[in-house]
Amino acid sequence: MESGRNDQGYAGVPLVVSSSLAAEHICIQVQVCRDGVPVVCPRMLVNVGSPSGVKLCISSLTHAEFQSVMRTASIAQVSSGDSYSGVSNVSTKPDSTSGTATEWFRYIQDTGFTLKEVLDILPVRLGLSIQVLYSSRAWGGRGSLGSAAPDVNEYIDAIFKAVYEDSQKNARASSASHGAQAGGSILERITSDIYRKESSQRNTIFCSYSPQVCIALNWKQPNYAVFLLTTGREPLASEQQSPVAGADLSDMRDVRAGDAPSFNPPSHHLSLKEAVRFACTNNLLGIMCTSSLLTRVPALIKNIKDNGLFLVSFGRENQDEQLRALQRSHGVDATMCDGVIQYEADDGTEFAI
Repeated sequence: MESGRNDQGYAGVPLVVSSSLAAEHICIQVQVCRDGVPVVCPRMLVNVGSPSGVKLCISSLTHAEFQSVMRTASIAQVSSGDSYSGVSNVSTKPDSTSGTATEWFRYIQDTGFTLKEVLDILPVRLGLSIQVLYSSRAWGGRGSLGSAAPDVNEYIDAIFKAVYEDSQKNARASSASHGAQAGGSILERITSDIYRKESSQRNTIFCSYSPQVCIALNWKQPNYAVFLLTTGREPLASEQQSPVAGADLSDMRDVRAGDAPSFNPPSHHLSLKEAVRFACTNNLLGIMCTSSLLTRVPALIKNIKDNGLFLVSFGRENQDEQLRALQRSHGVDATMCDGVIQYEADDGTEFAI
């Protein structure tokens, strides 16, 4: 697949979707509480009482219970001086006009905000990459309490509800601010209206390690791009496997070791070839793959791109500009660094679609 913009959008991607890829995207991990409230938290299990206490799955807690756990964790963090709770150390809200994507990521990451709260405070100019954390089987094991798996359709619908309500709110606010403006030729008014609608919408994409979730995300709506996250069978206990810096995936070990049904394996267990085949078969826009694999074997990048997929890399290697440049030179479309996805052209400039 030839890289670059054409009449159908970027790299052959339809314009309706490719326009969502033309901004920096702040990466967050979202789960849904038992009462249907989506929250931002990069761990599927939370400690109750102390760092060594009983672990509970977030999807088994109501939002009120989740808030209570996060408040307790915050107090423990302040008194002990550690960061086991994952509560954000950034207390100052970035400026809505000048705050960078990285500053906003550090502010909202692992705070226990609801998805609605994040969408309310995050400037529309900043895109959002929503990673959906979901276990298709009940949790259980040493130190944790199991619970029935939530219905995947209700789970995804709760997230979409928050996203679409935010989109409608932004559109209404934009219409109100432009309502008093009139005059000009018909063409000028049409052009202004198109620009207003585009500028009022947040660029949003979705991703997940769960093939089941990716299918649901992709077939339930036509507006947002969906990516399959994969490590290509890279070793498990590694921070670089998390697409969000600082996220703790140690609690997902049971899932990656086979907690999902054999007919629906998590993409941690899929080879890169299988991940590519899955993305193509299910009409996903692309995959997000660990940079450690792509930098060791750059030839894999062309193989992925030849299948018509958009490719994003994540991992510690992306902290090194030379390794990021290596990936770009072989065709990687975007790299994730410091919790932000940057879509770059071959010359290093940001896409302007």
